[in-house]
Amino acid sequence: MQQVHQHQFGVEHYYIPFFVVVPSAPAYVLDSDETYTVEVTSSVHTQFVANGNLTVHVYAASTPGQSTNHEFTYDVNLGDVKSAIRSRSLDGWLRYFMGEARDGFIETRVIHAQLKFKFSGAKTAVFKPGMPFEGHVYVMYDDDQALTSDKLAGANTITLRPVVTSTNGQMKTLSEIKVPAKGEYLNHHQQEDGNKYSKEYDNWMEHQIEDVKFNQFRATGVYNFRFSVPKDAKSMRISATYKDGDGDKATAELQAVPFYSAKEMYAHVETSTEYGQLGENVVIHLRSNFEFQVYSYVVSSSVK
Repeated sequence: MQQVHQHQFGVEHYYIPFFVVVPSAPAYVLDSDETYTVEVTSSVHTQFVANGNLTVHVYAASTPGQSTNHEFTYDVNLGDVKSAIRSRSLDGWLRYFMGEARDGFIETRVIHAQLKFKFSGAKTAVFKPGMPFEGHVYVMYDDDQALTSDKLAGANTITLRPVVTSTNGQMKTLSEIKVPAKGEYLNHHQQEDGNKYSKEYDNWMEHQIEDVKFNQFRATGVYNFRFSVPKDAKSMRISATYKDGDGDKATAELQAVPFYSAKEMYAHVETSTEYGQLGENVVIHLRSNFEFQVYSYVVSSSVK
């Protein structure tokens, strides 16, 4: 028994155009920028030079009641064209495409230049007295657009100042946490009498460690900080300041309260194994302010 299956489908004829127009522009510009640069490239699929007019339209959502029009003229230096094709004359190189037009489109986002500098998580953090405290602080533009890596690398410094209030009411300022600009380092051994090469090697090693430590912030704008909280801490406040070479400055503040424990017994668990592999050991760090002999743990995993 013979069976016949019929299917309908569309067929389109594709042809390579004589030339294409490809505009390029930055993904976003700041509202404080004075200029907006767009590059337009015309690719001709023949050995001849295309001669024509280029028209660039810039559309923007304007404020109600405002109407502004601008006209720009761009002249092509024929001497540059001769140099590009390595010819003394353009005779015979021109081909006119009468009536042929190609369109290109690109969109650029205008973002607010004001910076947003905040601590991640809840407005009020929770800490355990005598235990490590860890958190994140991030910087971005006000409309959540990420800063460029060049701007982050040029940041003069990020400074975090933790201040704790003890149970007796005294305030104590802990050691500052700083993120220096790229190329600057917190640790640098002064050259003294002794082994010159040993000092240079120590500096080089510590500089490499600092570059790795601050690399995440310089790439993403997110900095992970960590410090130990005193045992008698009753409350804590962390103030942070961001500065960069462009003169931009932003501040943030985080309040923290102690974790509630009726008997003031605290435990802290973390791991130094970032990427666990099957068949390998995982290093777990357990810290507490009370003595115990046995502890239990649960291993959970997600299946993708």
